[in-house]
Amino acid sequence: RFPMEAQRNGIYAKIYAGFRIDELGHVRDVVILNPEKVGYGLEEEVKRTLNRLPPLHTRYVGDYVVPFIFGYGAPGDPNPIMPKGTLPTELMENRRLLDTIVIMGYSTTSFRRF
Repeated sequence: RFPMEAQRNGIYAKIYAGFRIDELGHVRDVVILNPEKVGYGLEEEVKRTLNRLPPLHTRYVGDYVVPFIFGYGAPGDPNPIMPKGTLPTELMENRRLLDTIVIMGYSTTSFRRF
């Protein structure tokens, strides 16, 4: 979910989360890897989402990074506001990069990118 505090303040961002999947398939050690904190509930929402995943198949044991994009755009908008950027290589720490998860929101206020 797109945190209401972020939507009300027109905040959009790309959040990178690192985690591992243990021998039983449980998600463990969720950390936010962005060098700077965005706030507005975005990091907390990413952690909450990953920590609520059900156990996964044990073939996925390992360390991962998943990018979450919190963007803005009305339904059908051909030009939504989507943050860009990449995670510095040194913060990847031999984790596998997963596909980006996109969460869209809408606000009538001005936008601030992180």
